[in-house]
Amino acid sequence: MASRPQPQRGLRDLRTMTAKSGTRLPAHKAYLRIGFLELERSRHQQEAERARSRLALILERCRDIDADKSAILAAAGAAPAPPPAPASAPAPPPKARGFPYAY
Repeated sequence: MASRPQPQRGLRDLRTMTAKSGTRLPAHKAYLRIGFLELERSRHQQEAERARSRLALILERCRDIDADKSAILAAAGAAPAPPPAPASAPAPPPKARGFPYAY
């Protein structure tokens, strides 16, 4: 009795884990991703706090400048300058540049 020869296997016959994994994220990768997101949020909170403190310093300096300016004007006997007039209607937005053709 002659045995049948085995068919030659190729690249298509290789079994991989892609069919078994599906779209489910492994637990260790999910926790790692959560940790990365927490670190990013912490970093952004630190940046926001630094920006708020910097803004407070800038506003404090502006108040100091206004006080110094008022003291100098009072010492010189000059009347304080009137505040600048508010701008009239806002300028129209600039025209779009580029080709006028729509695809």
